[in-house]
Amino acid sequence: MRREFKFFMVIAILGLFAVSIYTVQNEEMMNFSKKQAVINSLKRSCHHVEKVHISNPFNFVKGTNKKEGVARVFNNISNLRDPIDVKINGEDQTTITQGDDFVVTIYFSDGCFEANISMWVDMNGNGIWEDDIDLLAPDTEAEIVDNDLDDEDPAVGVYQITFYGDEDGPNRVSNLGLFFVAEDAGGIDDAFLWIDPITSDYSVSGLVTPAAPNVIIAVMSSEENMWMTATGPAGNYQNFVEIEETYMVMAFDPIGVLGGMFPDTVYVDVLIDGHITGYDFNFIPGNSFIEGHVLDENGAPVVGVTVYAGGQMPGGVSTETDEFGYYNLTVIEGWWNVGFDWDSLIPDYLCADDVQVYVEDGETVTQDFLLYTTDSQIEGTVYLDDVPAAGFEIDCWSDIGGTETDSEPGGGYVLHVASEADAMGGYSIDVDIWDIPGVYVVEYYNNIMSGSTGIDFHIYTVTGGVEGHVYDSVTLEPAQDCWVNAFDGTNWFGTGIDDEGFYQLPLPNGTYEVYAQGEMYYQQTVENVVIEDEMITLDFYLDPISFDGELEGYAYEEGTTDPIEGVDVWVHSDTYSTGTYTDEFGYYHFDLPNDDYTLNAWHVNYYGVYIEDIVINNNIVQQDFEMEPVSFDGSLSGYVYEEGTTNPIISANIWVGTQGYWNWTYSDGTGYYYFDLPNGTYSLDCWKDGYLGYHVDEIVINNDNVIYDIYMVPDVGADDEELITLPISSLSQNFPNPFNPSVAGAGRSPTTTISFSLNTEITEDTEIIIYNIKGQKIRTLECDESLVTKAPMYRDYSITWDGKDDNNIPVGSGIYFYQLLIDGKPEASKKMLLLR
Repeated sequence: MRREFKFFMVIAILGLFAVSIYTVQNEEMMNFSKKQAVINSLKRSCHHVEKVHISNPFNFVKGTNKKEGVARVFNNISNLRDPIDVKINGEDQTTITQGDDFVVTIYFSDGCFEANISMWVDMNGNGIWEDDIDLLAPDTEAEIVDNDLDDEDPAVGVYQITFYGDEDGPNRVSNLGLFFVAEDAGGIDDAFLWIDPITSDYSVSGLVTPAAPNVIIAVMSSEENMWMTATGPAGNYQNFVEIEETYMVMAFDPIGVLGGMFPDTVYVDVLIDGHITGYDFNFIPGNSFIEGHVLDENGAPVVGVTVYAGGQMPGGVSTETDEFGYYNLTVIEGWWNVGFDWDSLIPDYLCADDVQVYVEDGETVTQDFLLYTTDSQIEGTVYLDDVPAAGFEIDCWSDIGGTETDSEPGGGYVLHVASEADAMGGYSIDVDIWDIPGVYVVEYYNNIMSGSTGIDFHIYTVTGGVEGHVYDSVTLEPAQDCWVNAFDGTNWFGTGIDDEGFYQLPLPNGTYEVYAQGEMYYQQTVENVVIEDEMITLDFYLDPISFDGELEGYAYEEGTTDPIEGVDVWVHSDTYSTGTYTDEFGYYHFDLPNDDYTLNAWHVNYYGVYIEDIVINNNIVQQDFEMEPVSFDGSLSGYVYEEGTTNPIISANIWVGTQGYWNWTYSDGTGYYYFDLPNGTYSLDCWKDGYLGYHVDEIVINNDNVIYDIYMVPDVGADDEELITLPISSLSQNFPNPFNPSVAGAGRSPTTTISFSLNTEITEDTEIIIYNIKGQKIRTLECDESLVTKAPMYRDYSITWDGKDDNNIPVGSGIYFYQLLIDGKPEASKKMLLLR
């Protein structure tokens, strides 16, 4: 369901593509780094679009009154109407002006409460739906259910949806005729909409070759205001805009009337100061190819699934795999995002991630895919204000692929999943409420195994929360790629921002720490935000990160020049941290602000690397490193049970570590876990919500296979990580995390820094208490003015821990908790990882 009404989605994200692609005036080709930036933007754009869907193809409509939190449960009342009838603004045929709103209403046939809907483009301009002449817009067929989440009309047997003109949807495309077709068990009907252009003193015109109707011409201002029109039968167009301004002018073919051809140009910085002409587009056939095979986990071909490629020019191409699982896409030179139409895979396969490839002029690039067959299910129910609710999208992903579904009438949902993901931590599952105003969800799930049931979501409507804008503190313009989170001491809530920097975050009543951050900005936090049944305006002005230098290098196997792919590389300082993975050449790269950094590198087949004192000071630092390969001499395995029983605990976190090597996994659907390990003496930690933490030392691997079962005690009290929030402080995550005191040189003892903030003066009874995973106190750090270092970037104080207990004895590797106490009262706690 994720790619329904792709035509409208392509229009909606065109501006995002264009801004990223054509940043340099009149440049037709970009260098490698700029092309990579385009791909990254493309990934973000596609990901955003994929997350929009709620329950029907009109899901991109925002700001409607259809989502005000009323849980509707339809019944069997019938009004004995005629067969299905479709109206647009109350008419069978109507005309609007570009930018106007319009309303689509479906009157179901007598006794029917479900229908299939689709959208067709009028190819000959006669206003009569002819399915042998007119074109079905790709991926626009969907199901609607009376009184589902998006139905604006609560009357039984009537379905209504509004298209708003201030969105980049069909309302913004002039010279376009559209049919909305609906079919239920009682019949089929259509309604026709024609969209006239606005009238103004400013327009751009030209021709498209080969001549074809319904090729889309788009113009976009620097503020991303978009105006679009469709070509006429002779390929001519005239695109009107509201004001005199400089625009970008581009063409694309979203419904494929030109058979997969590509525009040869985009016009940048076009001043539309009257009725200007001569902006023509030639569409050319591709002469490069992306091919490959799509196979399942057993090597069998996957037949009849849709593979697409989206490029750096607007538009894309798609095809289906043949009986051998083979596909071949004709493209032009450039970067391409290659992936699948999810609807062609679900429910039979998990959907693999997209892959970016670069294709030279005239070149053929091979890109094979592995898909996993779904052989199991995960089930649950969605509730809205404690009433089962249909129409919510459930998203599910794992290391080997993802899937999705919608909740059905009665609120139930079924995800078709592959059991092979269980060995890699299972699935993360959430319910998509990002575009629904006034609601929040209680649950978010990680490490869910195939076969699980009762994975329920409870969504609640609220009238309170925070809203406002996020700005760049230097330019005072809306910030980009940022998000806002709120934390009440137990639960996290979050949302993104729109192109204007606006956000709205519904919250239940309570006291919150609210913070904003982004990929290019330092975090800003506002504490003690009290919500009581009303929206509070809270604007943020984020300081941009100045990336003054670079850190790059290669990971090699020790004693060789063999690169290591997939090394998890993290760098961190007191104010900034980020991570990446090495590529097939072992290469990694970071743009960094000036600071003193520590690098951690980890790979399951190698001993870890820890490098300190990497100084970035307006320079480029080359930091290669070698990793010693691990010889897996033995193994550790067992089951995780509830204490005193043989009831398995699934999705428990299990971590093992020894000098220089550590790894983690999860218990599967039977409670089983397994590690291949090098010889050594290990610590083991196991934890899961609802149980007390479990820790054991001195597990020895010596060329043998050790079996060790874990018995966990249910936690009938507070969670180890529950925060008891008082209105006077906050506690930050320690840096670095994980940390390794064992790498100290002569006279040195690497530490981790724990930071916190106070809104009052520090008292003599302020302490940081460190506990092991069993809850035993091992160290007390007195936080008076003589011991605490003032750290303005943390808004108050920081203190260090050297990995030793109160007797100055080094503690072992494992999971630890640290808790801030003020005047003997627990304020907050967090978890950290120590490695030796």
